[in-house]
Amino acid sequence: KEQVPMRLLEGASELALYLQYKRGILGLNARIQIRPTECREFGLGDRRRQRQIDSLVTAGLIEADKGVGRCPIVKVIDLMEG
Repeated sequence: KEQVPMRLLEGASELALYLQYKRGILGLNARIQIRPTECREFGLGDRRRQRQIDSLVTAGLIEADKGVGRCPIVKVIDLMEG
């Protein structure tokens, strides 16, 4: 099993919780649009949300499709145990 360095996950717990919540509603393979208003309910402002997206991408836990002027769409990457 490949380990993700904890330093890459520092400060990304709110977004990780939000993504797990949305996966429970939309399904495990869903692409999730990161809406600012919903993220605020999880304690994430705009800058903090973006930093957490970048941290989870760097850690290899999500893929993010980010475009100028729109909400990012992410997919959680399931890590296989082995």
